[in-house]
Amino acid sequence: MAYPIKIIFTKISVAIILGLLFAILNLGEGFAAAPEGLGIEKSREELEKGDKLFEGNSVVLRIQKVLAAEGRYHGRLDGRMTDDLKAAIRVYQKRNRLLVDGKATKRLAKRMETHDKVQALLNKLEQARQNDLEKARLALLSNPLTKHLASKPDTEKANPTRDATACFSSPTATCLLFEAAESAKAIPKKDRRDWALGEILAAQTKAGLIRQAMVTVERISDLRLVVVALRNIAVQQANAGRQKEAHEAIAVIPDVSERLEAYVKITEIVLERYKQKKSSLEDINLAAQYVIENSNSSTDIDGVSALSRTVAVLAATKQKSKTNEILKLLEQKVDSFLPLEKRVDAYRHLSAAYAVMGNSAKALKALKRHSSGADTTSVLVAAAKAQLREGHPEEALNTAYGITADRYLSVLLTKIAVAQFDQGKFLEARGTLARAATKSLEIRLPFARSFALSKVALSWGVMGDSGKAVITAQEIKDERIKAQTMWSLLSLIKETEKRDQLEQNALDASNGIKSGFSRSWIFADAALSSFRDGKPEKARETFMTGIAIADTITNPWGRARILAKLANVLVELQ
Repeated sequence: MAYPIKIIFTKISVAIILGLLFAILNLGEGFAAAPEGLGIEKSREELEKGDKLFEGNSVVLRIQKVLAAEGRYHGRLDGRMTDDLKAAIRVYQKRNRLLVDGKATKRLAKRMETHDKVQALLNKLEQARQNDLEKARLALLSNPLTKHLASKPDTEKANPTRDATACFSSPTATCLLFEAAESAKAIPKKDRRDWALGEILAAQTKAGLIRQAMVTVERISDLRLVVVALRNIAVQQANAGRQKEAHEAIAVIPDVSERLEAYVKITEIVLERYKQKKSSLEDINLAAQYVIENSNSSTDIDGVSALSRTVAVLAATKQKSKTNEILKLLEQKVDSFLPLEKRVDAYRHLSAAYAVMGNSAKALKALKRHSSGADTTSVLVAAAKAQLREGHPEEALNTAYGITADRYLSVLLTKIAVAQFDQGKFLEARGTLARAATKSLEIRLPFARSFALSKVALSWGVMGDSGKAVITAQEIKDERIKAQTMWSLLSLIKETEKRDQLEQNALDASNGIKSGFSRSWIFADAALSSFRDGKPEKARETFMTGIAIADTITNPWGRARILAKLANVLVELQ
């Protein structure tokens, strides 16, 4: 049947229009179903899906690299998700007590990379330890009298029953930390478990148990606490005088501000070692240089705070030119680098730096940039301490009387009294300390009052007045602070009769503490005090009392933490 040309064109037009309408109404789905070769390659849905995959490629690649380095993934490093990669992710998640879903996320990638860096550092420390062990082994083998010690077999086996009886009767740092680590497994809340693991890690590092420390790091779920763990490792290395290893530990901390904080802490540790004649000025200056270099990369308040604290360190070494050099950098940073809205905080740190250098007038002038009374107190305290360091207790006393808060004033007056006593100004010292005692009794907050009274009691002990020292200590209401004060006074009081009574008082105060955790902690600190006072036998006896109390603690969090504390103390006692 023949159709007129007009009708044919009309039918074609209708078909085209209907086709276009169909395509518009079904745009996403129609394109997806289009056959290949028509120039329509991907639907909108596929393009969006492809974009998401593309964005995730870098995350997937980061995870692939970490797992490949650990030998847990053997596929291509191409940023593509595969069944093998999902399986490897699941294994990692299960091993680290994470949600096992096999998904590649930015959070997971960051966690894996941080732990990878920690693992590399600990491997390096472990290698160094193994090298030291090999040297020791060869030395033992070279001597016929010690040759048999080098071939002593390793008989240590894991104890699935966890019978800690032998450990508590004859404790070592290793067995205490093993029991602490096992106790930590029973802590139900992740944040508390991580807290305990961080303390265990610090103790393991101090004890040289690097292999165990590696396992502990793997168990920490909070990335922030992994950073703290790194800092603890660095601090322990610095405490041992190994600055190079300390800086290596800091270098892998991923967060800039945390890394800078760690460098400042190391500088302050080196200062303490310098005071003990275990480090040199060169060590301090080297540590300070690390702070300077890293503070330059920080445009936030962290850089200002770091430089201010470094000024305090260098001021304590009386290196005026070096201190002024850092102070100038601090002034420039405050005036130029910080955002205007943060200048108030910046001037607070700057005023603190002026104060520690003994320039209280300039400190207070800088402080007028803001109006916080609490900050004024901190600057006055810092200025008075600087004047004490310079050997001017009377100037410090005049500065102190500008402080209106009794809890700060009373504690500062105890320091001034001791400084006066050291200069032979005995009457002035007793008068200042009496004022400190009066001010401490006017403090309303119970804990702050107990703390201030503790400082007064110890100052009386330093000045040789055991009677007033003991009477003041008895006035302390906080049982824990009272016990700590009495144990500390034992190293200051020489009269045998008074020492015997004070020791009994210290025992009574300690046993009066309801918390077994706190009691054990007190005896651990008391053991250290006795040891540092040259009484190793008494230290051991007191330590074993703390051990006996710890053995009765059943709460996993308290048990894990107190055993880590006792292991820390034991390392020092040995």
